[in-house]
Amino acid sequence: MRLESYAITTEDYKLLKYLIETVINLNHELEKKNTSIRRLRKLFNIKTEKLHTLCQQEKKDKEENNDDNKDDGHS
Repeated sequence: MRLESYAITTEDYKLLKYLIETVINLNHELEKKNTSIRRLRKLFNIKTEKLHTLCQQEKKDKEENNDDNKDDGHS
């Protein structure tokens, strides 16, 4: 509502400026010939989970499920 009535606060302005700069930077990176997913992740400091970690978590979840079933008498 504040934006539509041209009554934005200083904080609104800062946020909008940051968002616009982010879009401009992202657009610039995408226009580069050799932009990769890895570079974009680095740009936004995005970390992905490793397959090894995911497999360990899945194994742990299965073991916990088995333990829960044993406690309920469903073995």
